[in-house]
Amino acid sequence: MAASGRSFAIARVSDGFYLDTQFSTNWPAMKQAGLVRGVYQFFRPNDDAVAQANLLLQHAVGLGAGDLPPVLDVEVTDGASPARISAGIQAWVNRIQQVSGKKPIIYTGSYFWNDNVKSAAFSSFPLWLASYGPVCPILPTPWSHWVMHQYSSSGSIPGISGRVDVNIFDGTHANLLALAGAAPPACTPRCDGSVIVSADCGRGDCAPYGARCVDDKLGVRCVFSLCPAVGQAEICLDGRTAAHCSNGALASRSDCGASAGFCSTAGATATTARCVSSSCVQSPSEVPVAHDTCTSGGRILHCDENGAATPEDCAEGQGCTVIGGVQCQLQVCPPAGKADVCVDDTTIGFCSAGSVLGAADCASEDSYCSTAGTSAPRCVNTACVGSPADVPLAHDLCLPDGTLGHCDSGGVLRSEACDASSACVDQLNGVAGCVNPDGADAGVSDPDAGPPPDENDAGAADAGVPAPDAGAPGLDGGSAPDAGSIEPQPTDGGAPVQALDPATAGCASGGAPGAPALAVLLALALARRRGRSGQSRTA
Repeated sequence: MAASGRSFAIARVSDGFYLDTQFSTNWPAMKQAGLVRGVYQFFRPNDDAVAQANLLLQHAVGLGAGDLPPVLDVEVTDGASPARISAGIQAWVNRIQQVSGKKPIIYTGSYFWNDNVKSAAFSSFPLWLASYGPVCPILPTPWSHWVMHQYSSSGSIPGISGRVDVNIFDGTHANLLALAGAAPPACTPRCDGSVIVSADCGRGDCAPYGARCVDDKLGVRCVFSLCPAVGQAEICLDGRTAAHCSNGALASRSDCGASAGFCSTAGATATTARCVSSSCVQSPSEVPVAHDTCTSGGRILHCDENGAATPEDCAEGQGCTVIGGVQCQLQVCPPAGKADVCVDDTTIGFCSAGSVLGAADCASEDSYCSTAGTSAPRCVNTACVGSPADVPLAHDLCLPDGTLGHCDSGGVLRSEACDASSACVDQLNGVAGCVNPDGADAGVSDPDAGPPPDENDAGAADAGVPAPDAGAPGLDGGSAPDAGSIEPQPTDGGAPVQALDPATAGCASGGAPGAPALAVLLALALARRRGRSGQSRTA
């Protein structure tokens, strides 16, 4: 028991005249263990009080200096009246005090005493109060304070089997020895591991309080584990709580989290902790650096090198933006919530609570920032629309580098390279495609092969283009005389012009031309370029 930090123990001698068979063992053992020992008797009001007292004195052999005064346990009536109980208590304490010279201790509970004893005659006797649970128990009416408090009947003590009543003494170890009538022993204050040994030989363990025992020029004392033993220091107790140490003791605490911050030692020492704003760093481990940022309400926040934040309001009608450096600019963001906006023709701004906290540069992708046709801003390629106000439509076009471009309905451009034998050709109605020039004008004579036939010669077969009377559809804007297919005609090289089927290859007079129609158009274009003296050949 002594090794577990207990200072005193009290054993029962009897229940009235019924002797406790363990007392003869417990009484000497408590003293041998180095404990301040005591003895109590369970009082039976209907039995002779003096005879009960004599039984205690007989069996508490060696009761004297260093032992606690005997205790009378008053907690049953056995049917006796308050007057009889009170008279029996008085006879018992008189006998004990007469023989031992010690003023006995009375053990009772407030409700039992007030209801069943109803006496104020014993208020000068030390009170051992039974009250389970409360830190500040209710006292019986005659007493103004207690000396010992029994706070539980189900304790566990090393060296004792089963449940044990556990108690606390109101005072120091020296006070306990004084109650026992013994002079306090002389001890040199020292540390015994984490335990402080005081001058009166009392012992107190620092470890349960997160501290260590330190013996230095300031004396023997408990020092908090995170504090230096000497001097002043600022420390972090956790990620949001800072504390001030003074010579090893926690002098004060600060809740960094109450102001939306962290406790941090990043970039400093373990004893120079400070509260840093969560608007200036992302975590307690991040080293704060001086910088400006945008915060809620469209304000600028100036962070210093210690992570402290100072807000600055923008002028009316302005908000904070990070575009081009943190600054106040014309307000483009809604005052609350998150939203994306077009800051200008080429920049998407990411808004939060009135501030532009990020941006996307559409210009880097040859694009505009546009909300045309949608509520959310997006980057629309400049090749797909003429201005940010144009609603993007799906279409194809030839790009300046000769590749075929595909614009989708969102204004996103995807390019496709034509193969080595093809070229990109733009046509009407936003249609473009990769066309094989050799296949399209295979029947057109080479300008170096000789002069062309007379332009009025409708039967010229070497033009590679069907004559009007051969059933070819009119390519000069008129309608085709025959809605059927065009029969292939032989050319100079013997290669036929591919038949044009409106159902499968496209219609020259209506919808967008298909691949065969592209070949015919390209053949015409090539034939016109090959005319002499700037003249064009017509079909």
